[in-house]
Amino acid sequence: MLSAFVLLALSGRIYEVGPEREYRHPITVPWEELKPGDEVHIHPADEPYRVKWVLGVAGTKEQPIVVRGVPDAAGRRPVIEGEDAITPPRLVYNGGVRSLLKIGASSVPADTMPEHLLIEDLEFQGAREGTLFFDRRGRAAYVGNAAGLFLERGRYITVRRCRFRGCGNGVFVAPETAHLRFEACEFEGNGNAGSLYEHNVYSSSTGIAFVGCRFGPLAEGALGNNLKDRSAGLLVANCWIEGGNRQLDLVDAQDASWIIQDPGYRETWVVGNVLIEFEPRNNNQLIHYGGDSGETAGYRKGRLRLWHNTIISKRPKATVLRLSTGDETADVRGNILYTINGGAHLALLDDLGHVEMTNNWIRRGWRRSFGSRGGVFEIAETLEDRDPGFADLAGNDLRLRPDSPARGVGLDRDDLPWQAEEGLQHQFRFPAGIEARPGRGPLNLGAMGLVDADPLDRPARAD
Repeated sequence: MLSAFVLLALSGRIYEVGPEREYRHPITVPWEELKPGDEVHIHPADEPYRVKWVLGVAGTKEQPIVVRGVPDAAGRRPVIEGEDAITPPRLVYNGGVRSLLKIGASSVPADTMPEHLLIEDLEFQGAREGTLFFDRRGRAAYVGNAAGLFLERGRYITVRRCRFRGCGNGVFVAPETAHLRFEACEFEGNGNAGSLYEHNVYSSSTGIAFVGCRFGPLAEGALGNNLKDRSAGLLVANCWIEGGNRQLDLVDAQDASWIIQDPGYRETWVVGNVLIEFEPRNNNQLIHYGGDSGETAGYRKGRLRLWHNTIISKRPKATVLRLSTGDETADVRGNILYTINGGAHLALLDDLGHVEMTNNWIRRGWRRSFGSRGGVFEIAETLEDRDPGFADLAGNDLRLRPDSPARGVGLDRDDLPWQAEEGLQHQFRFPAGIEARPGRGPLNLGAMGLVDADPLDRPARAD
């Protein structure tokens, strides 16, 4: 007998899309008619699908609306291409110049709060300034802040195993959103040459998580950050974040008082990630926390939990943290802080703020600050040496050798706060995703477990 859950799942309609399917192309799907429990299955084609659309519909917790790419036997996912993309004529919405897929704020379908949506296994590319597409009025061009996914309104939305590349912003999340989760997604090659204002991801939300995602280098000449966030309740866990002006730019919410008033605005969790700074032309700070608007009353003025990350600089000079004011605090715990240069070229703090530094490994000779004012430091149980014992730094294998001084001296994996438990029980897995973090008892410092007998297929990257 079928369970009640299965009966519910079968109540929706499945739209099969692709060559030799009922719907040959996504443009023919009645996007405005989707109901709770409906699923759109998009199969790969020989050429990218040149289509752009809006989701202005709502599922339920029990019956989400699903837009799913169906990888073929070779693992190819369907590609949604921005150049010459066609907007289905039945859909009416603003913001087409800013998006390939837009969620929320439409006229047809009627404006509603989109919620309980799942989007997975799709690739979005080509929404970049000056590139042309077609809408109801004819030919139009994307603007500079166009995004592969523009989330204007929505809540309880999960984006899983999607790839965003070659856009102004890979993803843009506006403040009228809540309870968002990005899992095992890839962001790379986004941003605009010569511009500071577009990023791999630009987000402002209430309750947002990035788990097991890979943030690769931005487009050639782009000056934006890898992840720029203005949210309350941010979690970044088990991600690989490489390049960008800063790897993380975690600043104040703008024109969104409800985000500032949310209790989660004052506590941000960054746990179990790999952060790599390698571009000498960009900012020498890896992480910025606080604000950048100049209106300091709305700055985060809270606590950044920087726990069990592996942070690597390949620059001649690098600063791990910039805290915007003396009211920001960084809880720096269980990390590996490494530079390929001597420790004197690595500073923990830019100038202001309060740092609570406990049980980290850091390159010997490090400095508290390159600035003149410095900050307030509480430092305990710091391991200092030349080599943390990476298995193969050049090959991006950042697991630890059995002889590493950083092994088994971190937090107790059986006594973790719930906010950090997910990120510290797992580790990043190439090309994107997570796997169980091996071992028992106390964690290794940093983001990765010990080397085991299984070889890794991890791509090397030139400095």
